[in-house]
Amino acid sequence: MGVPALFRWLSKKYPKIVERVKEDTPKKIRGPDGEIVEEPIRYENPNPNGFEVDNLYLDMNGIVHPCTHPEGRPAPETEEEMMVEIFKYTERVVNMCRPRKVLMMAIDGVAPRAKMNQQRSRRFRAAQEAADKEEERREAIKLFEAMGHAVSEETANHKSWDTNAITPGTPFMDLLSISLKYWVSHKLTTDPGWKDLKIILSDSSVPGEGEHKIMDWIRRQRSYPTWDANTSHVIYGLDADLIMLSLATHEPHFRVLREDVFAQSSKGPHACKNCGKVGHIAANCKSDKKFKDPNVAEVAKTEDPKPFIFLDVACLREYLAVELVVPGMPFPFDLELAIDDWIFMIFFVGNDFLPHLPSLEIREGAIDVLLKIWRAELPRMGGYLTNHGKVNLDRAQVILEGLAKSEDEIFQKRKDDEERQEHSQKRRRIEEHKRQDEDKAREEDRNTLTLNGTEYVAVDNPAATARGGPLHPSLPSRPAFDLVPKEDAVKQPEDQDQKAKKAMAGSNSDIVKNRKAIRMANMSAAQALKAELEGGNDVNVDDKKAIAQEGKEEDEAVVTVERTEDEEKEQLTKEEARGTLEEQGEKEGVDEEVVPPAIQTDEDEGEAPVGDATVAENDESTIPEDDEDPTHVPRKRKRGDSDGDEDSNEEDDDDDDDDAPPNPEADQPIPKKKLKVNADGTVDYEDDVKLWEPGYRERYYEKKFGVKLSEREFIDKVTKSYMEGLCWVLEYYYQGVPAWDWFYPYHYAPFAQDFRDVGSMDIKFETSIPFKPFAQLLGVFPAASRIHLPEPLQTLMIDEDSPILDFYPPDFEIDMNGKKMAWQGVALLPFIDQNRLLTALKSKEELLSDDEKRRNSWGDNVMFIANENPLYDLFCDKLYGLRAKDVSKPIPIDTKASYGITGSVLPDPNCVPASTFDTPIPSISECPDLNPNDSISVRYYFPRQAHPHRSILLRGYKPEPARLTESDKDWVRRGGQGGRRGHRHNGGGNGNVTGGPGMARGRYESGPPRTNGYQPPPPRSNYGGSSGYGYGAPAPLPSRPPVSSYGGGAGGYGYSNPYAAAPNPYAGGYGAPAPYAAGGYGQRPYVPPLPPPNPYSAPPPAYGRPPGGGYGYGAPPPRGGGYNPYPSRR
Repeated sequence: MGVPALFRWLSKKYPKIVERVKEDTPKKIRGPDGEIVEEPIRYENPNPNGFEVDNLYLDMNGIVHPCTHPEGRPAPETEEEMMVEIFKYTERVVNMCRPRKVLMMAIDGVAPRAKMNQQRSRRFRAAQEAADKEEERREAIKLFEAMGHAVSEETANHKSWDTNAITPGTPFMDLLSISLKYWVSHKLTTDPGWKDLKIILSDSSVPGEGEHKIMDWIRRQRSYPTWDANTSHVIYGLDADLIMLSLATHEPHFRVLREDVFAQSSKGPHACKNCGKVGHIAANCKSDKKFKDPNVAEVAKTEDPKPFIFLDVACLREYLAVELVVPGMPFPFDLELAIDDWIFMIFFVGNDFLPHLPSLEIREGAIDVLLKIWRAELPRMGGYLTNHGKVNLDRAQVILEGLAKSEDEIFQKRKDDEERQEHSQKRRRIEEHKRQDEDKAREEDRNTLTLNGTEYVAVDNPAATARGGPLHPSLPSRPAFDLVPKEDAVKQPEDQDQKAKKAMAGSNSDIVKNRKAIRMANMSAAQALKAELEGGNDVNVDDKKAIAQEGKEEDEAVVTVERTEDEEKEQLTKEEARGTLEEQGEKEGVDEEVVPPAIQTDEDEGEAPVGDATVAENDESTIPEDDEDPTHVPRKRKRGDSDGDEDSNEEDDDDDDDDAPPNPEADQPIPKKKLKVNADGTVDYEDDVKLWEPGYRERYYEKKFGVKLSEREFIDKVTKSYMEGLCWVLEYYYQGVPAWDWFYPYHYAPFAQDFRDVGSMDIKFETSIPFKPFAQLLGVFPAASRIHLPEPLQTLMIDEDSPILDFYPPDFEIDMNGKKMAWQGVALLPFIDQNRLLTALKSKEELLSDDEKRRNSWGDNVMFIANENPLYDLFCDKLYGLRAKDVSKPIPIDTKASYGITGSVLPDPNCVPASTFDTPIPSISECPDLNPNDSISVRYYFPRQAHPHRSILLRGYKPEPARLTESDKDWVRRGGQGGRRGHRHNGGGNGNVTGGPGMARGRYESGPPRTNGYQPPPPRSNYGGSSGYGYGAPAPLPSRPPVSSYGGGAGGYGYSNPYAAAPNPYAGGYGAPAPYAAGGYGQRPYVPPLPPPNPYSAPPPAYGRPPGGGYGYGAPPPRGGGYNPYPSRR
């Protein structure tokens, strides 16, 4: 998920990075027999977007989620139908890009332990959301039956599909894996455009998040000289962190493909979900919610498919080359390292592994705040914050100190902005309700007839046609209504029960038109049914005040669900829908003083959680420490037991990790607060921290951590854990998983002003291994999703004698933590004790079947090729031929036949060349057995990384044509203020209609007028000088040594090194090329090379000030030395 709202922020600040995808669509043609058939897209044709793509990477979870529980249309009924939807969506994406070399499809496997906290929270909330929806559905069925209407057995017994099934280790993920293998084999056999492709499938049995498995493959490939420095990449996915991951590869020809979530529907603006009218959302609607017949199935809407867009990383690099230049630096500018610093600062604002600092919100300009501090302090820091995936802790302290100075002001400004926004929203709601009242009055006036000074209204009377029949055979029948005086119609309203019965006997249109009468009639059945269910007395349905009061009481709801952002804003909760019954009794108007403010839909980011809110992520486990007894079984705990009671003191001592700070949040029973969720998804609650008032730090630590501000030792442990997290995340993005078992053990982040002595922190990560799939399922699933686990393991989640029962609380508190929307709250779930979990799992492993044991094991990546691929004969001969018996050692791939792709292969036990591929989804007639199968599959192993990933452009890189004009660059230097971006007259850039940041997209901006003393700027010939604009860096100081001498004189590859940096194409007059241009690897020569490190065994180097010698990556840090990525050999 990454950073919510990041994509929108980037697209507004750097508008040229977004490009609309040009997509070919299948054409309808007449077949040989005259029938209309669909002509498929010819894959081998040139890419309609004007550029060719070498490698396409698919983060498959971004495809699986929208296909299994789509928005705006009914979900597929069966899992096999879901597979077909996944095939169609995947083929559409592939046809957009048409990769020519590699197609890599990566599904989330078991993820690092640091991700487990977020996954656990999302899945617990998704399960409760599903439970609430099911309760609402069953209540509607009971009300419908109470009114005398039949409900089919199929409808009554229907169960919604659990989206938590999209987690490694479940039967659904097993079906997904074999289905994708079938589909890939089918395409290689039937589509001639795929004949040269190498398809790599990394399914959920391979540990790691999908997007990180992709980036790990790229980093390993580019460490070999056979890699093409000008490879064109496209990665598809919905996560915002794909942008940072793409930048972090330092592969310049990169694009991110995604749906345009901000595109308007082809059917026009969205209508209110209550009344069906446009112009407002359900939260601002005064009409009743539509009555839904449970027997009526949801019908799919016929809309054009959503358009797609590219985010051009090369163009983003151009913007950053202007944005990140700092004048007056005492060391040369290096764009690659500056980009790394920019990525690292975004991690402060948000990531999937840490809560963001309280003072940083992206919608409040947090990234710009950090960038301003970085630009001001960079000359004083003497170098960059990061060094090829490592954090310089001394320099990180400087950034935190700069942020600490602004925290009080940030909190006060946030409060002022919120109050101003609430006032504006309240005013808009009042105006909207007034407009709706006026529309309603005009509608009533159209139905009123005035005769002789008396107003008459039409009253339904179906019996009118029976009063004597037609007036005359030549005249039409009598109308089915009477005209009565308006006063009489008000005094003698039709009996609501009779009106409701007539409406329910009619069509759906009759139901909608008479929904008020139906709701009034429902009150009797609803109250009687409720009293019966609760064992109470019958309710007097004539007492509308009592009913209204009950509706108000039931509006109080515990916030236990996570909804999509649109649902949060527009969908009434069950309690509020029930509360609207009172509107028909006595409350036709709404008290504007108590109406909660509505959040405008167009002001919020579309990247909030969608559907079940997440790409299904997974977690992993570690082996117990050597000094711990793996057979030791802790005492049995029940739900609600405290870790801190007297009977568990010894247990706590055994479970505590000396390196991990204590967690008082999990040592106390979880209190349950009842919070009110409004119709627009906001929550009414009292903020007891009040960050905008003096003393907020004392209140924050007391409320969130249960400690006093004076307990400095504890706060230091929190800040160290948080800094460990920042170092962990950066290394994860640049070098791979530092430690599979590390995680941040708190629900909240500290303040920037609480970090001290960061440079002296000893931050190291120990080698560990991932969880097995079933251990991860036990770690992130609520008990409601236990059906996806083998039966022996389900008992661990529900049995009273389970040793880990306390991991699965039936209810939990959600702390809003200063937020407004319910989905933004913090779920206060207990953290998993992995040693207890692994011990409990081990006690049940012998009860698993062979197939369940297979699902609980790690798998391998699989490569598929067609029989026309140059590698086909090689694989058949060496892996499946007569001379290929008992092949146990992986065989290297011939890089000439693979066009530079490295790695090694072994036979796939599930593959028999030229045999039939049995369909895994036999109920789908369009997917028969594949015979013949002209593809072949092999187990594929990524190459060992020749050296740690380096933030450089590889030798031979050819820059793309610049997309930014000088006008664009000036506009960026001014911070997006004023300027003449995109104007159609006199110096308006390239004539684009879209304006720049700070301008509404699609509007024309004229910039400063040419009159009233306006003077054009002076010529831009002295940017690097001591006067003028000063936007560039000054010329290198004569007293400083040339760039090539950084790192010592022992030197090494220089320009003969294929991994040496190419000259910086954006440098211009800003300074010397990147520090690698002339080689020089420090005092330790690169020859002979060290053996490639084992990702699961080689301990990474420590953080902080590195030892002397080693690589000379850029200017040396204070007191000499440089980052040495290799351990010392003696």
